Amino acid sequence: MKLKIIFKFIFFSFLVFPNNSFATEDINSLNDRIFKAQIINITEEEKIIDNNIKTIQQNIEFKSLEKNNQNKIYNFYGIDNFDPVKKNIYKKGDKILALETNNHLGEKTYYIIDYIRSKNILFLIGIFIFILILFGKNQGLRSLLSLSVTFGIIFFYFLPQINNHSNILFPLLTSVFLILIAIIYLSEGFNPVSHISFLSIVVSLSITSIFAYFFVEIGNLSGFFSEETLSLATLNPGLNIKGLLLAGIIFGSLGILDDIIISQVALVKNLSEKTNDKKNILKEAFKIGKIHIRSMINTLFLAYTSVSLPLLVFISADQTAFSSFEQIINNEDIATEIIRSLIGGIGILISVPIATFFSYFYFAKK
Repeated sequence: MKLKIIFKFIFFSFLVFPNNSFATEDINSLNDRIFKAQIINITEEEKIIDNNIKTIQQNIEFKSLEKNNQNKIYNFYGIDNFDPVKKNIYKKGDKILALETNNHLGEKTYYIIDYIRSKNILFLIGIFIFILILFGKNQGLRSLLSLSVTFGIIFFYFLPQINNHSNILFPLLTSVFLILIAIIYLSEGFNPVSHISFLSIVVSLSITSIFAYFFVEIGNLSGFFSEETLSLATLNPGLNIKGLLLAGIIFGSLGILDDIIISQVALVKNLSEKTNDKKNILKEAFKIGKIHIRSMINTLFLAYTSVSLPLLVFISADQTAFSSFEQIINNEDIATEIIRSLIGGIGILISVPIATFFSYFYFAKK
C-alpha cells in the first residue's frame, strides 16, 4: 500500500513540478535543437579549482545519432565553459543529449546537456510492470490500465489545456473526475464498493480542495518557489502558476485518498459479511482506520520530505540567512511544502470517517 502511495506521489510531483535537467542550460530560443549523440573522443581534460570547488572539465568530440544527420561530428569545449554544479565526467562511448544553439553572432554552438537515460528508465518500467502483473495478476492488469488512462488524461488533456492559457479550474475538475472514474472503476470494477468509494473520494477531495485553496491564499503562496516555475512563467506568461500549485496539491491528494478510501470501504464490507453486530462493525472499522491513518500520515510526510530534501539539507547546513525556526518556515519554499503536507494530512484524516460512515450505512444497514 505504501509503495503504491509513494509511486503515485512521485509521479504527480514530477508531473506538476518537474526537476528538468534542461532548465540549467537556459534553453529559451525556438531555434535551439536537442539531439541524441555519442561521444567518440575526449580530446582534452583538465582539473579546475574555483572557490575551493574541484571539478574536471572536458573538451569532447561526439557524433550525431539522429537519422537526418547521422555520424556528423561536433565538438563541445567544456574547459572554456566552467560549470561547478553539474559534474558529469564523460567517457568514450557514452550516449548523450546535445544542444545546438545560436550565439549572438548567429554562429552555431554545441553543448552536452546530460546522459541519455531513457533505456534504463524503460527497463525499470518493464521490471515494475512485470512484478505488478506477477503478484497482482488480474488486479495488477486493472491497475496498470487505470494508471495508463491517468497518464493519458494528464498528458493529452490537462497539460495541453493549461498550456493554451485556458482557465485552469475547468480542466482540473474535468481531469480529476475522469481520473477518478479510471482509478475506481477500471481497478475495482462496477460494484457497490466502487460506488461508495467514488462518493467518499468526491466528498473528501472537495473538503481537502477547499482547505488547499484557502491556505494557499492566506499563506500568500505565489507558486514561484523553484527555478523551474520561474522558467515556466517566462516561457508561458499566461500560465496561472498559483493555480498550478493548487492543481499539484489536489492531484497529490487524489492519489493518496483513493487508496485509503477503497481499503476502508472494502474493510467495512468484509466486516459486514462476517457479523451482524453493527456496533462492533463500526468499532473495528475505526480501529483499523486509525492504523491506516498513522501509516499514511508517515508515508505522506516522508514522501514530501524526500522531494524537498536538498533544500532541507541546505538550510540545516547554515548556508542561508535563516537562523530561527520562524524565519525558516516563512521561506516560501519551506512554507509550500509544509502546507502541501498538512493539507494532504487533513485529507487523510477526514477520509477515514467519511468512507467508514458511507460504507457502514450501506453495507451494515443492508
